[in-house]
Amino acid sequence: MDKLRDIISQSVNLPTEELDRIVSIVKVFKVKKGEFLIKEGRVANKIGRITQGAVRAYYTDKNNEEHLLGLNFEGDMLVAYESFIYQTPAKISAVALEDTYGYYTTYDDYKALIRDYPKYEAYVREGVGEFMLQKVEYIKLLRSASAKERYETLLAQKPFIVNRVPLKYIASYLGITKETMSRIRKVK
Repeated sequence: MDKLRDIISQSVNLPTEELDRIVSIVKVFKVKKGEFLIKEGRVANKIGRITQGAVRAYYTDKNNEEHLLGLNFEGDMLVAYESFIYQTPAKISAVALEDTYGYYTTYDDYKALIRDYPKYEAYVREGVGEFMLQKVEYIKLLRSASAKERYETLLAQKPFIVNRVPLKYIASYLGITKETMSRIRKVK
């Protein structure tokens, strides 16, 4: 919990008693590789951050094919935002690519925390803002860059990714086929 205390303190200045209360409510999670953190069709009742690990977020189309929406790592927010805010069934799933750890707040605790501690709301809002900016940048990259440029940009931002994420998921994330991914990697 000291790490959580440090993380929150870096983003928002809170009196010690408020920080203690928030830390007492926030819970720690651990999931093993292959376990779900968010399941499509279920209401997402948690919002959190990853402190260690990797998670892939995806949706399944009407042909039961998976489409990768995100790869999340240390420091990233983890939430099915629409489901969490409106308490409706999630339209995505998230599954651990490796043993993953982090912390979360349940929906009810989140509502109580933002009611009682407005600075905590600012902290969460900042995290959601970062999350949304990452998604906008991802969409811009998919629409404006060649397959090779997408791959190179991803490697520049997250050089560790090829050692932690199977290539089929990297290809899906970049919106390219596995064959195209192989050609790009051979040229490098």
